Amino acid sequence: MKRRHTRHTRLPLFATAGFAASCLALSNLGHAATVTGQVLDGTTGQPLGGVQVYADGANTGATTDAAGEFRVDIPAGEKVLGLRKDGFIEQSLGRVEIAAEGEQSLPKAKLYTKPADDVVMLDT
Repeated sequence: MKRRHTRHTRLPLFATAGFAASCLALSNLGHAATVTGQVLDGTTGQPLGGVQVYADGANTGATTDAAGEFRVDIPAGEKVLGLRKDGFIEQSLGRVEIAAEGEQSLPKAKLYTKPADDVVMLDT
């Protein structure tokens, strides 16, 4: 019985170096920080639940709990954070530099109710 030998081909050095560089670049994409904060009603100063917290350019977000607090993992880098809730004026928290790891706490944010002429009433 004859033995069949398989032949191993060697990849050129530039191909393996390029693959290694790609892996290194992709490994940095997974770095994120946990961002925490609290949203208050700008008129009453009370915690505001149900506020959507989002980062432009990131497929992640959170909703504030009954205490107005949120916790969300956001990819590292400069992001524009925003807040929105029905009946309130949408607000941008501006550009925030998100660290590569760890936890980052934001100052308390306030949302204000929309003026009555901006609210659409539906007749039922």
